[in-house]
Amino acid sequence: MKLEEQGQVERLVSMLVETPGCDEAIVALNTMLLDRPDLQRYYARLLSMHVLLEGELTDASTSFAPLVSRSGKSVSAWPRGRQVPSAADPRWATTGFVALAVSLLLVALFIASGDGQYDNTASSASSPSISHHYEIENALFWTEDHQAATLVSRLTRTSTPSKLLLPSMINADRDFPQLIGGTAWMEYAPGLRERGRLVVQPPNTVMDVFIDTDASSQNTLSIVELNAYGVPVGDSYSVGNTIGDQLPSNIRTGWTGEFSQSNPTSSNRYFLFTGAYLDRRFQDSQRWAPSDFRTYVERKELMILGWDDRTYTTAKLDGTGLENSEEWQDCDYNDIRAIIRFASVDGTRLDESQATVNYFPEVDKTEYLKPARELGTGYTLSLQPGEEAYLMVTGYAALQNDIRIVDVANQRIVWHHGGVQRGVQWTDQYPSDRGAYVIRNTSNRVRQYELQSSCLTDRYRQLWRSNLHRLLTKDMGVEIVGFEDSPESTVNADWQDVLVAIYRFDMPR
Repeated sequence: MKLEEQGQVERLVSMLVETPGCDEAIVALNTMLLDRPDLQRYYARLLSMHVLLEGELTDASTSFAPLVSRSGKSVSAWPRGRQVPSAADPRWATTGFVALAVSLLLVALFIASGDGQYDNTASSASSPSISHHYEIENALFWTEDHQAATLVSRLTRTSTPSKLLLPSMINADRDFPQLIGGTAWMEYAPGLRERGRLVVQPPNTVMDVFIDTDASSQNTLSIVELNAYGVPVGDSYSVGNTIGDQLPSNIRTGWTGEFSQSNPTSSNRYFLFTGAYLDRRFQDSQRWAPSDFRTYVERKELMILGWDDRTYTTAKLDGTGLENSEEWQDCDYNDIRAIIRFASVDGTRLDESQATVNYFPEVDKTEYLKPARELGTGYTLSLQPGEEAYLMVTGYAALQNDIRIVDVANQRIVWHHGGVQRGVQWTDQYPSDRGAYVIRNTSNRVRQYELQSSCLTDRYRQLWRSNLHRLLTKDMGVEIVGFEDSPESTVNADWQDVLVAIYRFDMPR
């Protein structure tokens, strides 16, 4: 790569930032980058610089343009009923980034052109001389290189951790620990750690990430690619749930971002997911804090992660005093949520199940033996052949409300959540987070399920009354169903006593 070529790429990127919709610059860049992996990597570094500068020089309301690579991606990867957004979709437009959002389509050239090789190492890491340390008791390693910690801090607008500890295993054939998927830790002081999630993309796969939000506070999700030595490399991405200037009225809900990467190589790729939220106690000073997360589904073809607007340090206090606080009531882990789907680069399925229907988590055998209550009282969910649905359940009620997912064909309960923590019988505090459930219809017929909810009206006599339901939203492959235990009330009838968000996708072929 010649200095003259670098300068030309820089000039074209500047034209795209300063002159939205400059077709001439887009065509020229496309021509330059074709079959030039060295220029493609330089172009990516320029984009990363622009993203970081935008985050440093603008207010916290900025939603960065996504780095979306659609190479090797099948149409079935997108939510059913949803059109694939163009990179110029105004949802992504931010000041100074309209043209950049268009040009980001060129990132697909990383994978689709040239020699097909992906540079998964930092310049100093091919024969790593970076000093590293290993925490044997927790199988974590960290290095003296602080690039990743600094990048995470900038993208999330949180304090810079002194250590970024990554999940790993010791391999006798390697001098360096081997990264594995799992919980990563950001250490800010001895004994003070917050959590992120390291996701591994296997060789010869496409990874599609769909991000949605349902929060009254400001939240972000950031994704940083790391190489095998924990050094940032490749793409980084950040998206939030605000539009414009951070006023509460401008907080959005629903789909808020996508991130897609192809890995046609024989090596793993690593992505660090971190959430952050604007701490309500410090809104005047714009203090952001790392969000805690939960893993709901973890399979080789699917992961579902959810973040809550509180720190891990706060979350781990559950059971020692937080149960009686308002903060504990909102532990719903849906403020930012990531659905991560994996398929082979040719679009075929990774799972090899031959069953006609798959349930994750596994069916509750004790409940499945029980016949369901009378059908017809709940919401009917029909799944077409080759369709799968992800059901995210939350609840916000002063009374105990349960949720049942019933297989209509045999009137058996597939899953049941009683509205209290498992093993708890007497409580006045009911968890908001009721779990995530996956139904995959691999049969050649339509399968029907009924979502039922009821309210405990008399705990001494164990009397339950069926709740009414209402379809609150149906759009872009998502249905939101609300249940109400007091529909006659003019004050408390909010149809959120139990909420079920249903995400529909077509299965890989």
